[in-house]
Amino acid sequence: MKVAVYLSDAVGHLNPALALSRELLTRGHQLRFYLNSPHNEDNVRNMVAKASGVSGEAADIARFKEHELNFAEAVPAFEDQDPTDQAVNDYVLFLAKSQFLQVGAFLADVEAFAPQLILYDPAFVNPPLAAYLLGCPCASMVTYPSMNHIVNFTADKTHEGKAKVLAALRMSKTMRHYRNLYLDMYSFDLFANFVQPYNYLPGGLQICTGIREFELEMPPA
Repeated sequence: MKVAVYLSDAVGHLNPALALSRELLTRGHQLRFYLNSPHNEDNVRNMVAKASGVSGEAADIARFKEHELNFAEAVPAFEDQDPTDQAVNDYVLFLAKSQFLQVGAFLADVEAFAPQLILYDPAFVNPPLAAYLLGCPCASMVTYPSMNHIVNFTADKTHEGKAKVLAALRMSKTMRHYRNLYLDMYSFDLFANFVQPYNYLPGGLQICTGIREFELEMPPA
């Protein structure tokens, strides 16, 4: 089976995803890894070498270097942000901008790869968008204890508190800008389908990694 694997740089997300990927490789599946930065290329190559018994240079890794952003480039200092953006987590703003810059190149690459499954970190919107547009099954890789847990709602778990968080996302100048771009280009409404940065399709699955019952040895951080 051909599997597209979209990874996060965050260690707590990455290590369980690599453990799952290693298991898939040892069972003979073909994996293509999508990275947003150079930080974990060596980690992916080392895992592939151990799982497949081949050189790590043989790892199938895709990056869109000309469309990569670092945090400082993407998110202005708080005092320089639009007032509507100041009510939204900076990481959510970063994801919106950085994901849109890569969406065209990513969709073209995934379509050419033609996976039978897309595995992805749920912080990213482009993988489930690709699954939706291409009619491909997808599963998000959620690290315990984040199963069915929306961090944005943690501060106030009342209905009123959750509504306030959702309203802030929808009022944000940056979030509305990128939501409208995705809607115009792909007829896909981020606000109607997702609660950023948790991008789950109603027909998708969640794999809860990082728990004892999963019984996959995780690589060192």
